[in-house]
This record gives sequence, structure tokens and C-alpha cells, in this order.
Amino acid sequence: MAKCIICGSSELSEKIFFDSYPLCIGVQPPELFGKVESFPLTLGSCDQCVHLQQMNPVADEHNDVLYGSENSGLLSSVSIPSKTNVGLVEAQNSFNFFKDCNLPKGKVLDIGCCDGYFLSLLKAQGYDVQGVEPNAIGDVAQKKYGIPITKDYFSAKYFEENSFDIIILRNILEHMSDANGFLEEVYKILKLGGHIFIEVPNSALSLREGHVGCFFHQHLSYFSLGTILHFLSRHSLEHVHSLEDYFMYLCVKKNVDAKPVISSNNDQLDMTHQNIDKYFEGYNRKKKDLNALLEKEDNVAFFGAGGHTTGLTYMIDEEFRKKIKFVYDNNPLKHGNFLSEIPIEVRDPKYIKSDNPDVLIISTYLHQAELLDQAQKMGVPDLKIVTVHSQVRIVNQLEGVK
Repeated sequence: MAKCIICGSSELSEKIFFDSYPLCIGVQPPELFGKVESFPLTLGSCDQCVHLQQMNPVADEHNDVLYGSENSGLLSSVSIPSKTNVGLVEAQNSFNFFKDCNLPKGKVLDIGCCDGYFLSLLKAQGYDVQGVEPNAIGDVAQKKYGIPITKDYFSAKYFEENSFDIIILRNILEHMSDANGFLEEVYKILKLGGHIFIEVPNSALSLREGHVGCFFHQHLSYFSLGTILHFLSRHSLEHVHSLEDYFMYLCVKKNVDAKPVISSNNDQLDMTHQNIDKYFEGYNRKKKDLNALLEKEDNVAFFGAGGHTTGLTYMIDEEFRKKIKFVYDNNPLKHGNFLSEIPIEVRDPKYIKSDNPDVLIISTYLHQAELLDQAQKMGVPDLKIVTVHSQVRIVNQLEGVK
């Protein structure tokens, strides 16, 4: 029986169900194309604490594929700023919030530090930094930035108790099947009065704006600001500062006297259930509009080869998927690889002009504005540029949005 990741209640109400969704949402190397498994994806909300989560997750059984293998950076659609410049805006937004917190210089641990780019920004500010990263991408942090890395999944056993002033958790809490156990381990190595810097997807915003591809196997929890504050306060962590945007940024402090945050069940239930209902209304409308567009076109391209593109692929009717002739992405690590259900190699966007597709669908959510600007500057005659967040729109290069 599924239990709430946060409060342990078995009173979960099913809200969202996909009968099949690929385990990995990123691109697949040629040798893996067609071999990545798909599983049902079911989400529900807790009747007690209003947490939205997967009900029957399969991610734990495939951790090595998702996070530990040499291909996991591709398969899980990870942005790697140090190698590709993809994710620089996201990292800078996090860094700007971090600076706003005015945390004193001290010893910092980044759990799930990826390539160490974010830590390199803190190191330049005078913080004593180190990271934890099970994937080989952590080698970049060591070689390029000189940052010590523990190459394994996080465990408090690798560190002294009460030894860190700041612990960074960027885009990691949503992946935890035992979020309480994980936070207890983090708590052990954090000094009293120390701070945890957190970044998680803003799932409340995703629901409200109807983002495609916001649910997938890697993310087990889907937080709103209210639900994550409630979760953190259960571990004697005091809210210091927070900001809601596409991501939620939070700074909390280890305080044994911290008062628990009691989430308002009625407010949270109304917000969560209403957004879920609206999400599906918007999803079905977007699906209808996108398929209607593809019905009239024959030479279609995707710009962006990540999780939201996978979501779009599964939104498009199977008969129309054959109209996708090109897939482009700025990340060179994705070039020559494939997205699930699309037997077309991902290419550099420099080929858009010579390929001359009739329709270019900006299929990312986070970087939509950047890619739209990039596509418009290419000046391809008669190219229909289409955005999908928050609705399907054709952008005319001269006249704006239709």
C-alpha cells in the first residue's frame, strides 16, 4: 500500500494516471534507443498533509540507470553548465537567491552537485566547498574547479557530525523516496544554527500553468511552498527566506526550538485539487490544439530535447509523430542521440536554416524565452515558430504572437 512520503499516512487519493511513460525522459544513445522501459505513472495527494507524490514509484529499482550510469546525464535530461552553457540562467538565479540570504562564509556541502558549477560560484566568494555526486560528471568539479567530491550516493557516514555551516540541496528532495530519512541524515552533519539552501521545482506553478512533462518517474514528490515548509518544519528547520518562481528557493536554519508549520488542509487541498483539475483541462486543450496544428503540417521540428519534449511526444497522436522530421538542441552532449519514440538524431540548431522545417516547436519550458529569441534571430523565411507554455501559440517573427 502506498504511503505519504512526508507524513506516512496511507490515505492517498489518486489524482493523475498515465498508463505508460518512459523511465528516462532525456535523450538516449543509439545503442539504447528503443530499449528504455516504460511504466505506468500514478500520482496522488495525501488526505492528511496534502502532499502530492507518486503512489507506486519504480525509480528506486532503477537508480543506477537514472543517476549512476555513464549515460544518466543524458537519460535524466540534466543541464551541465560547465560543458554546454545549458543551465547557466538557472544556476545564476539560484546564486542570486543564495547571495540574498547573506549567509556567513563557512564550510559548504552540495549534495548532488553535478558538475560543480554552482559550487564554483560559491568558492569564488570565499566559501570552503565540497560536493557529493555519484555520477561521473562529478569529475568535472574536481578537474575543472578543484572541488573535492565524494563519489557516491549521500550518507552521513562519510562526514563528521555537526561539521557543515551550509548544506546545498538543489533539485534533489523531489527525488527522495525516503525524504524524512534523507533529511535526518543531512541534519546530523549540519551545525546547530547552520543553514540548508534548497531548490525544488515549483509544482504548484507547473499545475497552474499546465506545463507538459512536469510529471515523470524521477520526481517522486511535487511540492508547493506550503507543503515543503510543513515538511521541513517537522525536522526542526526554521524558515528564514524563500522565493517562488519557476523553482522555489528556500533557506532554512537548524533550530531545535523551531515552531512547526501547520499547513492549512483546506487551503492546500483547494489549491492542489483545483490546480490538478485545471491542469488536466489545460492538458487536454493543449493536446487538441497541438494535434490540430500537426494535422495541417508535414515538415515539423522540435527545438529542445529534454523532459518536456518527451511529454510533448506522448501528447501527440501516434499518427502525427511521423511528421517530426528534426530535433534540435544546444547541448552538444545530446547530438547524435534520440528521444523516446522519435527515431531521429538530435542535431545542432545551426542546421535549422538549411533544414528549413515548416514548423519549429519550442518544446522546452524552462528555456522557452531563450530558445524563442534564438530561433527568431535565425531569420528563417516563412518559419512558423510555436510555443507551448502556457498554451499552444504560433509566433510570427514580425507581428508577434497570434
